[in-house]
Amino acid sequence: MRPTGSAAATTTTSGKPASGSTALVGLVGLVGLVGLVGLANRDHLGQALTVLLENAVRHGAGTIRIRTVQDGTDVRIEVGDEGAGIPEERVPSLFIRGLGAARQDAEGAGIGLFLARALVEADGGRLELTRRSPPVFAVSIPAVSAPVR
Repeated sequence: MRPTGSAAATTTTSGKPASGSTALVGLVGLVGLVGLVGLANRDHLGQALTVLLENAVRHGAGTIRIRTVQDGTDVRIEVGDEGAGIPEERVPSLFIRGLGAARQDAEGAGIGLFLARALVEADGGRLELTRRSPPVFAVSIPAVSAPVR
């Protein structure tokens, strides 16, 4: 596996670059493989990854890391942060509708991870928590040998 390297982007909480400021509000690290292509519904995958990124921003801490790797016949997209993670007792209900946000610091309806998993699975993929602390979620989709047009 040959990484493409990494990149970082800095934004303010509004999502726009800080003008005239050198203060870092948030970092996103990107690492991936050259030529790695997966097969998924673009809208479904985009919505699922949006849920994971929004959760990392809202509930996580530190740098958010996005990594792509070849995993057998799948492409795995990992989203993680440097936060405290998911309490062990929360893991079994994490993807259950209405229970995903049932934490002390929770905001929202607890439906994001449930919907994200449903969208990924509708296309034959998987969404799972691969590390509890610091948290890493992984979306696995079928790999293809050439770009699909």
